[in-house]
Amino acid sequence: MFLTGAALRPSPTVREVEVPAGYAGTLETIRWMLLLTADAARDESVIRLAQSIVAQVPRRDYEAEARVLLTWVQRNLRYVRDPLVPAGIQRVTDPRTVLFDTGAEKCVGLSMTLCALAAAVGFAWGFRVVGTDPMAPNFFKHVYSLIYVEPHGFVPADPMFENQLGWEPPSDDPRASPTSARRGTVAYRRDFFP
Repeated sequence: MFLTGAALRPSPTVREVEVPAGYAGTLETIRWMLLLTADAARDESVIRLAQSIVAQVPRRDYEAEARVLLTWVQRNLRYVRDPLVPAGIQRVTDPRTVLFDTGAEKCVGLSMTLCALAAAVGFAWGFRVVGTDPMAPNFFKHVYSLIYVEPHGFVPADPMFENQLGWEPPSDDPRASPTSARRGTVAYRRDFFP
């Protein structure tokens, strides 16, 4: 489960941010995700936790470090659905709250938490948002982490599903109209970096 105790204390700064829905809300959500993740990655408690997670990985095996971080988040933090909040509200929870308080979060918080842990041990990172409706290219359904691993570049790392490093939702041709047989496949992706 998530770790607490004298060795790993939560930061005194715990934030939740509410933003509106729609594309403007997506951009505002991503802005907060980038800010809160970068801030959490500099927190000493997050750095110590990330270092302890990768401690048994052979030196300089950065791909293995990325795999271990992803697996740790998948096994130790729980995915939960969005809380029932008024329509048009998106909650963005600080990764330290996820790690040291709740131990559970939706895809936004899990992705931020994985990126904060990765950044805390030196990885470049970002987020990928995906949508499934080619007729609504600014309506995003899911977000997951990107971690820079040499020599591959930015590699998808989705902490919501128990898949390995590099897995991401299947793609679809955005020019085609949606059909029931292809519902749920990704029509478009957009990446965001700090």
